[in-house]
Order: sequence, then structure tokens, then C-alpha cells
Amino acid sequence: MSSGRPSLRVLERELGPDHPDLASVYHNLGGLEHARRRFAGGEPFARRAVAIRERALGPRHPLAAADRAALAAILAGRRRDDEAERLYRGALRIFERVYGPRDYEVAVTCQNLGALLYARGDHHAEAARLYRRALAIKERLLGRGHPDTAITAANLAALHARQGQRREAARLYRRALRIFERVLGPSHPSAIVTRESFARLGAGS
Repeated sequence: MSSGRPSLRVLERELGPDHPDLASVYHNLGGLEHARRRFAGGEPFARRAVAIRERALGPRHPLAAADRAALAAILAGRRRDDEAERLYRGALRIFERVYGPRDYEVAVTCQNLGALLYARGDHHAEAARLYRRALAIKERLLGRGHPDTAITAANLAALHARQGQRREAARLYRRALRIFERVLGPSHPSAIVTRESFARLGAGS
């Protein structure tokens, strides 16, 4: 796992392979691979982070839950949906218990779980509830005009479009597009994708 990563090998040698500080290193390496959409490469790092953190802090610690949520995102990218769903739901319960029901980590996990259910093509009603909950939390914490809030609004719009709820989808796409264009600029990828989705909705496709 550490082949080609001399700094990681040095840390493993100096700290020991199971040192708690290494969990964050593995977490970040897994996140980097996820960002590059190299999900198979990121999975071993993410699993290693989970194993070290759970051994150091226990499985009910919020940092261990964050590691499991990161692993769930990688597994979702590999279409290992059942395990990803189980990890997301477990992490959500811990975040709610430790941070409260309106914390940002709760919003992120609700959005990711909603996206998993949406991509899988079932449980649309639950996915919509999760998106709406994430949207409400982000509106309260970040404001209605924040790009992160707009991402959730656009995701909920896509779900409404799939369900044939065109008026609600149009309202949310329009709202998200205004935010992306104002804050990020009209040529930003988020603005382009949302504009195209909104146009397809208007074309009836």
C-alpha cells in the first residue's frame, strides 16, 4: 500500500503501522484518490483509516464515523451500494447523536446518502427527504445564496425532474443557476451543468 509513497513509509516506520496519527494520512490519501475518481485505488487507504481509527477511538467516535462515511463515498463510486448505504446510515446516526440533528456533517451525510439512493434508482421518496433535510441545514448554516447550498438544490431538482415534477424541478434549477452564475461565474462547470439540465427540462426531454 505504501509503495511509491516514501513519506508514508517514513511515517509508518517512525510511528508504527497502527499509530492513530496515520488514520488521518490514510483518510486524506483515500480522499485524494476519490477526487481523482480512482475509487479502486482509494479503497485500501480508506479501509486502513477506518481500521486504525476504530482501534484507537472506538467505532462510535465521530472521527471513526467520518472515516466510514469517506469509505462509503468510495464504495458508492465502485457501485458497492449496499455496503455504502450501511456505512452512511451508521455515520449519520453517530453525527446526529454527537453533533445534533442540524450539524453540517449531518447535512453532508444526508446529501450523500440521498445521492446514493437517487443513483440506485429506488427509494426516491427517502432520497427527496434527505435532500430537503440537507438543504434546510445548509440554508441555516451557510445561507440561501451559498454555492454549497445551491449544489443540494440542484440535486433535489434532478430528483424532481426524474419524478416528473417539472415545476418544482424548474424552480430549484433556476435558484441554483442564479447562485452559481453570481458567485462562481457563468462559465464554471457547476453553472454549465445546471444550465444544461434546466434547458433539457424546458425542452421536455
